[in-house]
Amino acid sequence: MAPVQGVRRPPGLLLPSRALPGLQLAAAGPTLSSIWPEMLEFLFRPLRSVLGVAERELETPIVEAEREIIAAVEAIQRATESIEHHVEVIEGLATAVGPLTDSVNQLTKTLADVVTLLAPMAEAEHEVDRVKRFFGFSRHAKPAEPEAGQLEP
Repeated sequence: MAPVQGVRRPPGLLLPSRALPGLQLAAAGPTLSSIWPEMLEFLFRPLRSVLGVAERELETPIVEAEREIIAAVEAIQRATESIEHHVEVIEGLATAVGPLTDSVNQLTKTLADVVTLLAPMAEAEHEVDRVKRFFGFSRHAKPAEPEAGQLEP
């Protein structure tokens, strides 16, 4: 059996000689393949422990940041819903502006017709006042007579 390149034999590990080809390696003691995982475990156990602690320490700020991001996303969703509602209201107002404008224009025309119809009556009232002044009618109404139980000032 030729030795494997790059692998050193640990002390105490007995390899079979060429003279005894039927000798089992396991009967001679622990093999390199059975010792190697134990040696690696001895080296990696503290490393795994340190990495586990580091992972937990790093996980805490990430979880907090994740919660803050979720809260921000929920706030953005609420703001979006509010904006959508405002847009719906504004669209409703925009559709109502056209009919409202038409109603105001119709009201303006109607009031212009009323003013045209009432203009001769206003002129007639003005003439009646001029005639009253010409004949000496006073503009002031007579004072009301006091009632029976009231004192005069």
